[in-house]
Formats: sequence, C-alpha cells, structure tokens
Amino acid sequence: MKNHIIKQPFTRFAALTALLAIMAGLMASCAQDSKDDPATPSDTSLSALSVKSERLYPSFDDDIENYTCTVANEITSITITPTATSGDAAITVNGASVASASESQTIPLTPGNNTITVVVANGGTNQTYSIAVKRATPGPLVTVNFVYGQDNSSTYNNIYAIWLEKEDGTLIQNLYVCNRLLPGGGLTNTALPFWNRNRYNAAEVDGVSGATKAKQNFTVSGYLKDNDIQKFRICFESDHSFDPNDWFSDQPALLYSALVDRSAIASPYTLAFEAWTPNEGTIKTLAAYVGGELTVGAKQTLDRLKFITHKKDEAAGNPDKPFGVADPDNSSARIVGSITATVN
Repeated sequence: MKNHIIKQPFTRFAALTALLAIMAGLMASCAQDSKDDPATPSDTSLSALSVKSERLYPSFDDDIENYTCTVANEITSITITPTATSGDAAITVNGASVASASESQTIPLTPGNNTITVVVANGGTNQTYSIAVKRATPGPLVTVNFVYGQDNSSTYNNIYAIWLEKEDGTLIQNLYVCNRLLPGGGLTNTALPFWNRNRYNAAEVDGVSGATKAKQNFTVSGYLKDNDIQKFRICFESDHSFDPNDWFSDQPALLYSALVDRSAIASPYTLAFEAWTPNEGTIKTLAAYVGGELTVGAKQTLDRLKFITHKKDEAAGNPDKPFGVADPDNSSARIVGSITATVN
C-alpha cells in the first residue's frame, strides 16, 4: 500500500507532461496551417515594370517602388506594362484594371510632371508603385553635320550612331541610328561597340533609325527632349568595316564628342576625336602590345591612338617598339572629314 501511494504522483505528472506536449504540437500545427492558409495576404510585388518606348530610372527592381521617366514634348501619351509576381494579384494603373504582363490603357500626358500609380492587390493587402513622368517642354534643335573623308579598299558602307548624353554618361536620347545596327541588320561582331554596349536602348531607337547615308556628307537634326537640360554631350560613333590598316583587318570604331553648355554662346561645336573602341574582331589583335586582350566597347585612351594612325615598325619586330611613322592615308580615322553641330 505504501508503494502505491508513492508512485501515484509520478504517474499523474507524466500524464500532465504528455498532455502539455500534445497541446504544444497542436498549437504549432495550427500556426503552420495559418501560415499556409491561402486566405492569408500574399505577394503584392511586381516582377517587371516597363514604359513603352521609354526608359525608367532607376532600372526596375522589385525592392524599389518609386521611378522617374522623361519623355520628349511630342510624346502626348504613354502606356505601361506591369507584371505581378503572384498569379493571384490584381493590378490597377491610375485606377483602371490591367491584366498582369499586359499593356495598360493609354495615359495622356500634360507638359510638365505627371504621376502614374500602379497598385497591386492580393489577399486583402496592396502595394503601390509610382512613376513620375515628365513631359518636357520643347528644347533647342540639335543639328549634326558630317563630312565624309575617304577610305581605302573596302566596299562596305560606313555605319554610325548619333546620340545625346548627360555629363555623367546617362543617355538622354538617340538622334540617329543606322538600321544595320539593329537586330537583323546582318552585321557580324558588335558594330559600334561603345554605343552598343553602353548607350543602346532598344525601346528608344525605333523613331530615330533609318537607312545608312554611306560615303557621303549628311545632316541629322533632332530636338533636345528636355529643355531643362543645360549641359549635355553630343556623341558620334562610326566605323568602316573591313577597311584595314597595318594593325587591323576589321577597323575599330571611332568615337567623337563635344560638350554643349547652353549658357555659353559656342555654336557651332566641333566634335573632337575621343577614343577608338574595339569589337570581338579586334580585341585579340593587340594582345602582345597591350598586355592582354581588350574589352569590347571599352574606350581606348589617347596613348593608344597610334594603333589607328601609325604604321607598324616592321624593323623592330617586337612589342617594345611597335610603331612606325604616322600615315594619314592608312589611318582608320580617314573616314571622317569633320563633324560639327549647332544648337539653336
């Protein structure tokens, strides 16, 4: 009888412990069920957001909710395409429903600032993205005059892209792009590699592309898209494929530019030679002379100018003394006579 009295409290304690463990398990299970309950608010983010034929700043990131976009004065309306991360989400653009990954309704723009609001709703919660669109007032007319120089043996056309950029290199707009530079243009390697790798935006070239004006003088004009921009750079990149010099069988591209300050009277501007830029056909050509392969599209500093202006020193026969005399008739830069621009 004594032993029975001693064991009974321990039996009750064990039962209580087991009960508490069962209750803890049930609570954990309920918490997990609540977490997995489809009725619980779900993802309200976007996986993509784009403005047709224009560019967002900064580039879309699912952690960023506020963007800006500047369009030319002649752009009177735009559409945007939002894509929801969750298939259960509902999207509205300025209050109108839009299917995920579909174009929105046409949104009219007034000169100055316009705000586009994108709301993503899912399971009782929502997230708001905002695009501040600035429709610029008309800017000055930028006119670029190209005078063709000469070439040697190649029958290929010279190709080029002309664009405007801010002092920090941010693209403002393209003025003219040869159709041959676009997908399907039939060119091999990366043509105009600096522009292609650093300034090409497929959404912005449709309205300014056209036929190549080959081996002749020409003029290209366009209005600066934002009249508030006071300083900008006019850039011109060109090459003449497969017209060799002593160093290259496939000529590198040539980059010219001029800085415009609208507060100073300096028109016309002369676009000065800034650098040459290699493509895949030229990056290995100079490996022995530059200590390794070049990077496609990288600006080559002026200390490397001799590669496009001078003959090889055949007598030297080694990388320590590669250059011979300057040879204007053999220079890659011979295709450019002059490039000037007016801003008014």
